[in-house]
Amino acid sequence: MKNKIFSIASIASIASIASIVSIASIAFISCMDDWSTPNTENFAKEQITCPTDLGPVTMSISDFKDAYSNLFTQSNSFALVEDTTIILEGMVIANDKSGNLYQAVYLAEYDSVYSDSIHEWALVPNPGNVLQLALKNTCLHPFFQLGQRVKVNVRDLYVGCYSYVPKIGQPYYTSAGNLRLGPVLMELAQTHVYLDGDPVTYPDGTGTFVKPTAQLFAAELDDNDELWSNSRYHNYRNCPMLVNCEAYFHLNDTTIHLGYYYEHDDGYGVNRDFKVGSTTITVRTSTQNEVSYINIPPRSQRCRLTGILTYYSGWQLQLCDASCFEKID
Repeated sequence: MKNKIFSIASIASIASIASIVSIASIAFISCMDDWSTPNTENFAKEQITCPTDLGPVTMSISDFKDAYSNLFTQSNSFALVEDTTIILEGMVIANDKSGNLYQAVYLAEYDSVYSDSIHEWALVPNPGNVLQLALKNTCLHPFFQLGQRVKVNVRDLYVGCYSYVPKIGQPYYTSAGNLRLGPVLMELAQTHVYLDGDPVTYPDGTGTFVKPTAQLFAAELDDNDELWSNSRYHNYRNCPMLVNCEAYFHLNDTTIHLGYYYEHDDGYGVNRDFKVGSTTITVRTSTQNEVSYINIPPRSQRCRLTGILTYYSGWQLQLCDASCFEKID
């Protein structure tokens, strides 16, 4: 089994950070205006999540994934954590801002690294060491913002996977009567999930600290990266993963949407082929959200995408939000 190793490139003016992840794309968003930002601080901590600290972290995300690897090597399996108290902590690197990532946030293991350029320590997530936290809510992003550190007490929650994606969740029956690992009910989040401090910010080179973006946190994968064509990377250690990649949509020379509703499958998603080097991956999009209305250019137009990479029979990418699609000149 192989796991992808990343090394840091840059985070704006944080130029001398030692090794953890690959962050080669610098893109920032400005702070939102007051009118567009819900006042969620007290509400989030008192109503959405646990208002008090869950205690010291007892296990890293990587060790947790190894400990439950027997569940993550199956396409649909889960188990209740009931005999031990496990406190995890991760940083939010993707959320449900656009609705394309549904009822879930993605937590990455992170570390503190020193920047010689600004003479300060910075918290940097590893986009290749990630766990999905599924939560029964369709508007998580105001509370679980990018850069927010989150603690989870896994005891009395379920851990497992669906379609090989390691996750923390809760079982439910589908309309077809199948038992699947779905999202944790919010009343359990009030006792098992804690927002640790404020979301991190990073210097933009002008002395101003700004909020991170998914593009900033993502690992940079080029066309020839071994991961695309080597199935040995299809394992729980590399799934899910936040990546930046550039390639071409393998379509006729027409412009169409990423996800027309009439094309949806039983999971209310639409698949498009994306040719990365010699490998074709699937770009999967949920219907009737902001991302689904993005126009795909003709195959001659190179595109840059940022999203959550998972696998089933092959690699599958879901864009984090509408800003994660870019046409390259």
